[in-house]
Amino acid sequence: MKLIKRINYYFDRISHDIRLINIKSTLIISSITLFSGLFSWIIGGRADRVVLLYIFPRGALPLGIMYFLWAISFAYIGIIIGGVAYGCEKYKKREAIKSVAFLILAFMCLLCVYPLFFKSLSPLITFIVLLVSVFFTFLALISCFRIYSLWTICIFLHLIWLLYNTYMSIIIALIN
Repeated sequence: MKLIKRINYYFDRISHDIRLINIKSTLIISSITLFSGLFSWIIGGRADRVVLLYIFPRGALPLGIMYFLWAISFAYIGIIIGGVAYGCEKYKKREAIKSVAFLILAFMCLLCVYPLFFKSLSPLITFIVLLVSVFFTFLALISCFRIYSLWTICIFLHLIWLLYNTYMSIIIALIN
């Protein structure tokens, strides 16, 4: 019976988080993060040199799918930042600002990934930058764990995406 009450309470917290979402500001921040991610792609240059020089592992997704998933990832982290920043009560604001600061630091590291990997052709440094981004995302997950249920799940999914990319960058560095 206690398990059912806990599950019900957890879903109540998720529905409460959904009701508090400020859609307009969340979409604005999401579009800002998406366009800044696309700007980092423009700075990073074309991917044809990397495709010709490096041998990709079998677990790597095709380049076109990765572009699409990275664009979704940039928009997704913007939704998380907007939801955490603008979807809380006043008494949770301090913890929310701490989570947002960690997420912004992780996002800044993510903006460096594409130029490092494709322009400077350095997958080992890309691995280190992704590892720093994983660390900041993990800190955001820990600081967000007590105050949000929905955003904790979203940050955890983003952390899985970052871990996959971190793994792929170290594998590419080791193969080549």
